Amino acid sequence: MAELDHYVWQKIRRWINRRHPNKSLAWKKAKYFSAAGDHGGFSVRYHTQKGQSRVLSLYRMASTPIERHLKVRGAANPYDPRYTQYFAQRRCFAWRIRGTSPRTPTGAVSPA
Repeated sequence: MAELDHYVWQKIRRWINRRHPNKSLAWKKAKYFSAAGDHGGFSVRYHTQKGQSRVLSLYRMASTPIERHLKVRGAANPYDPRYTQYFAQRRCFAWRIRGTSPRTPTGAVSPA
């Protein structure tokens, strides 16, 4: 993800330099990187039709959390009635968060 952020950064920097070739680095930084104020990323201020001032900031891909998937048991078959409860619990979001083992979910009997 950081590689993608770096690529976007290079493209933005090149665009700014082509758009304002005679402006100083300090001017470019003040214009395009100080609107948000806190993180120094690319951000611009604009005015809505109602006259309100808003700030648009570039989303950083590296801030996206990586979510791993849960593997399905090798013997589990979604068409086998013995595994109906197992697949029902896999679809439950809370089950993944609690960290209950997929082998023996709470209150369930493991199929033989």
